[in-house]
Amino acid sequence: MKQLTLVGLGPEQAKWLTLEAVQALSGADAVLLRTQKHGAADYLKENGLAFTALDALYEEAADFDALNAALIARILSTPGENVAFGVPGDGIHGEAVVQPLLREARARGIACRFVAGVSAAAPAAGAAALEGLLPEGEGYTLLSAQDLPDTRPNPELPLIVAQLDNPLLAGACKLALAESYGDDMPACLYDAGEDKAQTLPLYELDRQSVTHLSTLVLPAQARRERVRYTFDDLLSIMRTLRGPQGCPWDKEQTHESLKPYVIEEAYEVADAIALQDMDKLSDELGDLLLQVVFHAQVAAERGDFDDRDICTHICEKMIRRHPHIFADGKAGDAEAVLDTWEEIKKKEKQLRTQTEVMQDVPRTFPALMRAAKVQQKAKKVGFDWEYIEDALGKIEEESREFMAEYKAQPRSEDKLTLEMGDLLFAVVNVARMAGVQPEMALNASTEKFIRRFNYVESRAAQLGRSLQEMTLPEMDALWEEAKAKGIG
Repeated sequence: MKQLTLVGLGPEQAKWLTLEAVQALSGADAVLLRTQKHGAADYLKENGLAFTALDALYEEAADFDALNAALIARILSTPGENVAFGVPGDGIHGEAVVQPLLREARARGIACRFVAGVSAAAPAAGAAALEGLLPEGEGYTLLSAQDLPDTRPNPELPLIVAQLDNPLLAGACKLALAESYGDDMPACLYDAGEDKAQTLPLYELDRQSVTHLSTLVLPAQARRERVRYTFDDLLSIMRTLRGPQGCPWDKEQTHESLKPYVIEEAYEVADAIALQDMDKLSDELGDLLLQVVFHAQVAAERGDFDDRDICTHICEKMIRRHPHIFADGKAGDAEAVLDTWEEIKKKEKQLRTQTEVMQDVPRTFPALMRAAKVQQKAKKVGFDWEYIEDALGKIEEESREFMAEYKAQPRSEDKLTLEMGDLLFAVVNVARMAGVQPEMALNASTEKFIRRFNYVESRAAQLGRSLQEMTLPEMDALWEEAKAKGIG
């Protein structure tokens, strides 16, 4: 074979065959059709043109990968200088075998020619327009029903889903589409075999008689009518809020004025995780995402960067820092992955010394978190206690130094602050060596204190007492009650 001609046969009926397609099929040494369930097969028979249909391969293949491999092997082994392979539709969309076939043909040095056919979407789009579901001048998204469950369609554009094939696949499409559009979304179901269309709510899709000739058309959905929204919707809403007719408060915000909200929302996310409240976590992550989009819009207006730059930077970073996934690097375990991450990060930021690595830890981090991270950086070069007992001994040493400074006369508040810092730093060291996040540990203990204090206050009220009039031993007795009851 010297040339492979890929021919789009158009929708089901032979009337959609183009003149170029007819010429390509007539002039080929051998003609293969992916399926004989197409009007082109009848046309070729009526005009005395020989062809071979490959429907039998569908019955023999265990899955679509095996089918594509069998189709490619059969097509490229067909005798003849110029072999034509005809597929329904325009020749590209909805035909999973086409791209791998062309790649393999080129790899074998076979010249490839493409004859575009009429898209299966064209008559379906026309039928939808007649039904009033496809406004004039709009573009559309075209998907194969087979690909739809793994795709997130853009509801701002009409959607055309070709090759529904059977009720089972139609049901899968209905469920996938209902996630984005809702069950009651009006849709147009077009049958290319009978050239007729009907309008129906989406939930009725799998109750219809559907075949490989069935195409579904959904109109664009107005934002106010949507049941689900996307990242692009959030970007658009933010542009509106910051636009000429937008919200006065949103329009006057800057990076600096928004800074407290980023920190606040991050803590709200952490709190939702601690509570293991998934609804709250989803909501709080949305609030945090809003801050990202807000900063992106402010920066875009200044010409500094936009949301695409943010996504590009983080995607490039994740690819660079995972060479064991996206390149030829190797990683034995999670610790090795972290070591590689740190080394790549160090090169990216041009950090030459370990001191510079420590200085790179943001000063705005919570103090306990920053201390743990700095200590971890020191550990990377071996500057660390060998045993946790040694670190515990350091706490005792720092405690004595703190008390000595506390009792000193006159007392220096600055020195006392430094000694308390040393004591806290030593405690963080022990937590880090034990694999405990000090920030989380302290938060957990604070919550435990509040819960037990609540018990003490409630029990005091039951006893007709107020905390202000109780002695410390009396309150401590109630505290021990709380501990005994497992409150914590």
